[in-house]
Amino acid sequence: MFWLNLLACFTSLAVALAFLLSGARGRLAIRTGLVAVSMFAWNFASLAHDLTQKPTWEVLDLASSPLTVVLGLDLTLTFAGRAREHRGALLVAYAWLGAISLSNLLSYFVPGLAWWCDSTAMNALFLIGIGGAFGLALAVLVGHIRRRPGRERRRALLLLGGVLVGGLFGATVLVNSLWIQFSASAAPGAIVGAIALAFGLAHEDLAGARIGPQIWTAALGLSALACGSFLLALLAVDPRSSAPFFGTATIALVLGLMAREVAAQRARRREQELGAMVRGRISEQLVHDLRNPLAALHGAAQYLEAEPGSLTSEQAHMVGLMLDEVRRVERLVDEHHRMARAEPERAPANLRDMFERLAANGRAAFPQHPVTFEVAPEAERTEIDGDLVMLALENLVRNARDALPEGGEIRVNAHRDGRYLVLAVRDGGSGFEPRARERAFDELFTTKRGGSGLGLAFVRRVARAHGGDATITSTREHGTMVTMRLLASRSVRAQPETRSR
Repeated sequence: MFWLNLLACFTSLAVALAFLLSGARGRLAIRTGLVAVSMFAWNFASLAHDLTQKPTWEVLDLASSPLTVVLGLDLTLTFAGRAREHRGALLVAYAWLGAISLSNLLSYFVPGLAWWCDSTAMNALFLIGIGGAFGLALAVLVGHIRRRPGRERRRALLLLGGVLVGGLFGATVLVNSLWIQFSASAAPGAIVGAIALAFGLAHEDLAGARIGPQIWTAALGLSALACGSFLLALLAVDPRSSAPFFGTATIALVLGLMAREVAAQRARRREQELGAMVRGRISEQLVHDLRNPLAALHGAAQYLEAEPGSLTSEQAHMVGLMLDEVRRVERLVDEHHRMARAEPERAPANLRDMFERLAANGRAAFPQHPVTFEVAPEAERTEIDGDLVMLALENLVRNARDALPEGGEIRVNAHRDGRYLVLAVRDGGSGFEPRARERAFDELFTTKRGGSGLGLAFVRRVARAHGGDATITSTREHGTMVTMRLLASRSVRAQPETRSR
């Protein structure tokens, strides 16, 4: 058992250090690092307890091992792009297993709880938590493997192997303490889990940084040095003082990983805020610079239109065309300005008319992408900012066309859901890759070559400006549906027509 635990410590710590040294950032990278650190923590605590028989190490083992389970579930859901979908289950897992971890830690400091660590109740609750997390992780990974081909499937299979072996070996320790007495160890599961993390997730497109041979060499060397130092401290120093030393070093590693992620998130947020501010200022400057010449053109065209006798019929037609185009450019300038700011100006709107215009606009230019629509009677008349919502819908239809390079139908529909007006645009394209779907509404994030990463972010801004939100549902090879929920007023009744005598 000694060598198995030591090898588990070495491999787990090496994976954590590789992600830390590479500068890998992002939700998947930080979760991979934290899973590796937690595996290292309880494996070393188990090793130290076997060598010293001190209860401090057993408490550290029992306090850190539940965290590996829930962090592993979080990592699996993030990898498969299902974290938001299963947010409720993930919160329950964090609460359940976090409570077990905290209660085990408290049992060391509160004499009245000393019985809890080795109790049947704790082991049973822990086993239930492992079973729930294990089952959800398996279901998500199996579904991901069925839907995804090629390299992504191989990565998912590696992760599935790590979850299977790690979960089964971890559960044997609890089963051993509850019912059947046999020699059990979770260390083989940790070794296989660390290898699965190294080969399955340490890739540039997943980790956000290249983890090359030099980084792995440095990580393995530092891991060997750290494990040797911990063992030396454990055997040569008073065991009562070596536990705090180990705990401090582990916490420092966790904090280093978390600090990197926090810094990366703050940098991305600053970049997005700065980009939005710059775009807003550029938009305002463009509007200011264009309005004066447009006003001059508008005035000149109106002057010519007011003198019909001095123009031929063809010239009068051209002046009329000029006025129409100047007005259109003025509307586009105003819409561009409002698109940057997403400030709604509610007014009565007819969704059927808007959808008919949306379908007609693309009928001639994109005949291979017909737009069909359906409007529920109760949703037809409402109060929204028709121009902003139309811009958002045009963005979504444009995205749907891009997802259908060979052509195909684009469906748009609207209905009421209580106080909300629900607008949906659906295509039958190839769908979003799951991890991309999780970031689809982020500013400047795009999966298209030459894309700006602004379209879906604008759609969400419009929805939120109307007191709602936007969501995306996408399945590989089955298409994508983007839904806007707008907090709308009650349906506006059609006014009776007035007839002149």
